[in-house]
Amino acid sequence: MKPRYQVVAGALKSPEGKVLLVKRPLHKKHGGLWEFPGGKVEQGETPEDALKRELKEELNLEINSPKFLGKVIHDYGEFEIELFLFEVEKFNGAPVLTEAVDMKWVSPEEAKQLDLCPADRKLLALF
Repeated sequence: MKPRYQVVAGALKSPEGKVLLVKRPLHKKHGGLWEFPGGKVEQGETPEDALKRELKEELNLEINSPKFLGKVIHDYGEFEIELFLFEVEKFNGAPVLTEAVDMKWVSPEEAKQLDLCPADRKLLALF
């Protein structure tokens, strides 16, 4: 049986209704592809706690009241991920990249035109 990892993703929304996407570092798996910011859920964490930690680590953001939108399961061949998507409308400060190589605010329609990680592409159906 292949391993399955729990992963969280945050759909940070601007007042104009755009969402933040980040570009994965080139040296990582799926490098250069766009994704919603987030990461793996660690042992003993809830998905919401993991999202708060990951967004602090990756974007230096403190978030408030993330709203669960749904989840998708994606098979990457050697492993599967269970990807939880949260909408984040309230956050303090502006995002600062600490891991990703680029970021952009896009409409859900514009996101469909980008080279997204396969699992993140599935998340667009949850909007």
